[in-house]
Amino acid sequence: MTPKENLSCVLTFVIVGGSIAGLSTAYFMTQSGHKVIILEKQDKQYFLTQKSTGLRISPNLTLLLHEIPGMDGLLSKKGIPSTGFALHQGETFELIGQMIYSKNIISDLGSIGYRISYIDIWRHLYNLCASHSIEIMFGFEVDQVVCGVDSIDQTKVLSTLKQEIDCDMVIAADGHNSFAHRIILSESDDDVSIEDDVEISHFPELDNWNTCRLSIPTKVMQEDPDFSILLQSPWWMTWMCNGCAYAGGLEGIDQYGLNIYYAKKGHSTSCNVGWDLQKCKPMSVEEINSIKREPCLQKLLKLANFCSSTSQNPIKFSSYTDVTNHLVLVGDAAHAALVNGFYNTSLAVEDAFVLGSLFSKIKSARQIPHILTGYNDLRKKRAKMIRNVELGVMNMWTLAPGPQRDARNQALSQTLCVDDHVDDVVLAQLWHDHISTCSYNAKDAVEEWWHNWGTFM
Repeated sequence: MTPKENLSCVLTFVIVGGSIAGLSTAYFMTQSGHKVIILEKQDKQYFLTQKSTGLRISPNLTLLLHEIPGMDGLLSKKGIPSTGFALHQGETFELIGQMIYSKNIISDLGSIGYRISYIDIWRHLYNLCASHSIEIMFGFEVDQVVCGVDSIDQTKVLSTLKQEIDCDMVIAADGHNSFAHRIILSESDDDVSIEDDVEISHFPELDNWNTCRLSIPTKVMQEDPDFSILLQSPWWMTWMCNGCAYAGGLEGIDQYGLNIYYAKKGHSTSCNVGWDLQKCKPMSVEEINSIKREPCLQKLLKLANFCSSTSQNPIKFSSYTDVTNHLVLVGDAAHAALVNGFYNTSLAVEDAFVLGSLFSKIKSARQIPHILTGYNDLRKKRAKMIRNVELGVMNMWTLAPGPQRDARNQALSQTLCVDDHVDDVVLAQLWHDHISTCSYNAKDAVEEWWHNWGTFM
């Protein structure tokens, strides 16, 4: 994004949350010519100690990160290129299929993906924001937001320590349990529209999604020759089990990340609108341990030096903005993307870029509602696309033994055939969702929307 100079309408944005979504939004809003203040309830050291957390950079995000200075070099230096996926039967480690980033696939995607540690990306974004004189207030926990009535009115942000900040708009980038949820949900009728050109998922909804994130030091893994295939492979390894799936890969030279995905269908909650950790019960340790899995994976689980689990009851927002147009959600605060999934980081940075790009075109505060309509249109459509794909992947990876699993394995086995015997139709079906989601171009999406609707401002 080209820095915007001499913007006719300069707004002050308060961004609540200093993680990836907050920092990237702050950078793009500053590039758009606006003033930004970041509020973060944790201290700086909290983020500098997240050494066991990793990020997956999708191919489209690799391209979008070109818009952020220094990211290309960071990915080349610190990131592990993702050249494909190896899909194994979790009970035996039999190779069922492989999704290789061939030259044709990379051409369709526009780039490859990466895996990288969270702290490397966070530190780069933090230093970038600091170099652009963006004010970052650590230890500021939001207690209340008083939104202006009209688009030209000021909004007040109050902390638990009675600090007060005035601004034009508040951007909530504070994750799944965002303070802003209670504000937006109290205004919503919870109706969820489906865009005509977004395919409705053929898979059943999950009452709640459960994930577990583990980190294993590569130094420890190097002591066991059984792990050599994991340490030497540039692929994202997947173990598909009955009701559960494991996916792992290197995240830099020091860390191997392993994610566990599982779901409990039929576990209902009293409401369907919150990321409520108390009301969602994840699978117990005993239940996870009862799942049959191959010996190498079993050993790998015991080596983890870090583990965190999350249970999600996904929100379906009818809007990512409040009725006054003074509050907007970005990143995990907005989307029901699977925690520890493939698209979290991409959605967050896409949100930041789209919001910054749209506000780079503003000429009057009276145009804010129209700008936010564009943001809602673009991001709701994208989030629903991701949700449908993730539901499909969750169902495919966790099939129980039986006809459906056999059919899945038969289809995936086509990817193991030599070129002359590959069924092109099957391959196209297998790659369709991945290519459609990972070739998304946020820049083109903004320009197309602006071409169609910008003249009405």
